[in-house]
Amino acid sequence: MESSLPKLINIINLLAAYFMEDVQVLTKCFLNDGTLQENLDKLSTAPFLAVIGDSYGLGTEFIVLCEGLKLISTDNFFEALAYCFCCYYVYNIEYPVQVVATLEFIQRYLAGINYPGSKNLKKKKNTTHPKVVHLAQLIKQLQ
Repeated sequence: MESSLPKLINIINLLAAYFMEDVQVLTKCFLNDGTLQENLDKLSTAPFLAVIGDSYGLGTEFIVLCEGLKLISTDNFFEALAYCFCCYYVYNIEYPVQVVATLEFIQRYLAGINYPGSKNLKKKKNTTHPKVVHLAQLIKQLQ
């Protein structure tokens, strides 16, 4: 598991690349906390995952921010990703258009919230982003 951790962490980058979205609206690497502080005014006010370190796989600290405020800091990428995603869900924050398909994929297929065919989805009459459905179908074919 340890050797595959950097590959797993890059899932966000891969999803955003597949959907042709700007991952830096959701997450970005900073060399140190000072570099993050210098760039706070340039970051999205939406929930954001800051990685402190040379790369996502070599991050030493993962910080979740919302509206420029530091909400939590952890040494676990997946814990920080869960907190970041939960900010959108719990506070009912609309997904930024630059990463809407990436976050919808995480919501529906990784977090299992409003998974297509669920009762909640039918009540709300929401439709799933077509790119998200297509990727899910491709993954299903591989299983």
